[in-house]
Amino acid sequence: VVTVYDPNLASILDVDEVVETVDTVSDLVSEPFEGDNDLDEMRVNFMIPRDSVGNYIKIKDGMVTLTNPENGASISEPLGDDKVVVDGEGQVYHIDAGGNITEGGTIDPGGAVNAGNVDGVANNGQLESLTAKNILITFNTPSTFGFDKMPSTANEKLKKEYQIIKDTKGNDYVLPHHAVKKGADTKITATIVIENNSYIADSVVFKTKQGEKIPASFSGNTATLTIKGAYTFENETIYAVVSDKANSGKQLTAGAFTLWHLTDRPVDVVLVSVNGGNVNGLATEVAKIFKKGVATINLETQTARAELDLAVLGDNARLDIGDSGWLTNYNSEQKAVIADLKNKIDYNFNKYYVFVFGGDILPTKPIGGFMPLQRQFGFVFTSSENQNADEEGKGELAKTIAHEIGHGVFALQHPFDLYGKEIEGKTDWLMDYANGSLLSHMDWKQLHNPELKFYVFQDDEDGEIAGKIWFTPDWKPFSVDDSRTITSIKIDNVPLGTIPGFKLNNKYYHAEFEGTKFLGFYYNYKKSGQELYTINTITGLDSDADVHLFQ
Repeated sequence: VVTVYDPNLASILDVDEVVETVDTVSDLVSEPFEGDNDLDEMRVNFMIPRDSVGNYIKIKDGMVTLTNPENGASISEPLGDDKVVVDGEGQVYHIDAGGNITEGGTIDPGGAVNAGNVDGVANNGQLESLTAKNILITFNTPSTFGFDKMPSTANEKLKKEYQIIKDTKGNDYVLPHHAVKKGADTKITATIVIENNSYIADSVVFKTKQGEKIPASFSGNTATLTIKGAYTFENETIYAVVSDKANSGKQLTAGAFTLWHLTDRPVDVVLVSVNGGNVNGLATEVAKIFKKGVATINLETQTARAELDLAVLGDNARLDIGDSGWLTNYNSEQKAVIADLKNKIDYNFNKYYVFVFGGDILPTKPIGGFMPLQRQFGFVFTSSENQNADEEGKGELAKTIAHEIGHGVFALQHPFDLYGKEIEGKTDWLMDYANGSLLSHMDWKQLHNPELKFYVFQDDEDGEIAGKIWFTPDWKPFSVDDSRTITSIKIDNVPLGTIPGFKLNNKYYHAEFEGTKFLGFYYNYKKSGQELYTINTITGLDSDADVHLFQ
């Protein structure tokens, strides 16, 4: 038996010639992942000295262990999620998902944010309302990294993506979102409105759910918070509180925002000037857009220029677009263009390419550009007509290129496809059809989706699951007829090398278990229309048979 393992087959869902429609990638862009706050908290009743942290916090064999050297008492938690450690003296340490330890601040004397300490929150720290009268604190000024507030045009479906509470006057208070890069600092501005001289501005305390105090400087009724990115991928609420004058043991809520800790994701993209397409000065502008979402676009513009053989465009001398270019597979004419240009540039399998066409190359309909979800090649048309087109047009070339990179590299979708056509063109977002360039916090979440894999491209023949021998989660060799897609959804108990599921006849079959016992591949398991796939197990393998492992 010859075992075939290719690390590039990290997810056949993502391969270039296998993804056929947006439905095929829905497994990737809609499946749950660590986007909500699941920060692990570890508290001990002994002090962890700042100058000897390594004696007290140890990372070994996938475990985080806190030990008191004086008596040997310890607690342990598995490594994997971001963690916050609070010692007996109120000192804070942060541990990212990779086990890197950074020094934090100290716990505010008012303690953790819970119902016992703060009025306006639930026991778990969930903010329910603002309770401090005559003071309101907002965080609506953009900072170094991403800033997202709910659009004024939001419909009911979009509003569900934002936390909306009531202030003391019964008005809606919408928590904005701010981003920070892990290991970097950012400054976030708080605007403090005080009525009737009820409070002094610098009496406001900013802190995390655990009670860690956020450093802040004050100038009049403006506070500047210094925030440091501490975690791999996490979001948390930062609360603004003041003392309750009627109860010295309580604090009141006066404002809040959601802070996203994000780790930089670098991606290599090449802009190819085709038939004189202008790519000058675009790299900086495109990079600025994605920096806000803590993604680095390493954009090359000087190394790739090519002349397209116009004969590949057919009799109409225009590039055939088809229906909705960002949703579909490349058609035959687009493949011919890709093949022609690949031979004329210094092609690298581990880079993305955006072909920027000169004015003699036009599409069959007005469109700014297109780059199918999770594909290697994008197309952008530079004429004024196409840059201002209703479809995929952003009015500026840099924004159009960034929009297509959003589709092709990060699998970002149009907000109006997700939340309703009535918001189309009514936001400042990059992925909308207006001329905005902002990334929403939903986009940040997708940019940092751990299931999102880069540079995973494969030809049709190599990418198909059909006709090949793979392994079920209980290590039985099997094959699936007529399926070309392995799902990328994470399923517990699926060993590395085996298949977690597949798509067949537009149905997704996922591995299901009873405890650790593999039950089979099911469609709609324990739901209406449940269907068990009959596995074609293979026995008596020849000694020279090829079998495939899946990572």
